[in-house]
Amino acid sequence: MPFSQDDDSNPYLIDGTDADAAATSGYMQVADPGFFDTMQIPLLRGRNFASTDTATSEPVAIIDTALASKSFGTRNPVGSRIATHGLDGLHWRTIVGVVATVKRHKLSEGARSARTISPTQNPQRAFYASRSAPILPPATCPVPCVPPPPPSIPSSPSGT
Repeated sequence: MPFSQDDDSNPYLIDGTDADAAATSGYMQVADPGFFDTMQIPLLRGRNFASTDTATSEPVAIIDTALASKSFGTRNPVGSRIATHGLDGLHWRTIVGVVATVKRHKLSEGARSARTISPTQNPQRAFYASRSAPILPPATCPVPCVPPPPPSIPSSPSGT
C-alpha cells in the first residue's frame, strides 16, 4: 500500500522469457476490486478485478506501468502471463489490467514495478488492502471499538 511499510517484494517472471535468467524483482500486493478506485489509481488498460475472479477461476494479476514498460516495452501486456516462485514451483497469472505506477515510500523515489493480485485468488495472505472492511457493532467488538478519550489536561494554577 502506498506510503506504508508494506514492502512485499519478490521476483517475477514473464511468460516467454528465459526461466534460467535472473528474475526481475518488484512489489506484490493483494487488493480487492475497489482498491484502485479508492486510491484514485487509474486503470489504463484492460479491466479491474471482478467477482468472477475466484479461487477456482483462472488466476489473474494487474500490473503497473513501470512493470509493463520494463517487461513489455510498447507491447500491450494484457493477456500475457506473469509468474512468481512458490514452494511448489511457478505460480502463473494472466495479466488482465494495467494501472498507473504510484510512489511506495516517498515522493522523491523512482518508479519500481508492482503487481496486484485478488484476495479471492490468494486467501492465505494475512493482510490485504480493502475498500470495504466490515465494521462490527460495539457489542461484538473483540477490543474497544472506539479509543478512550485523551486524558484531561489540568488547568493552570492561574485558571487560564
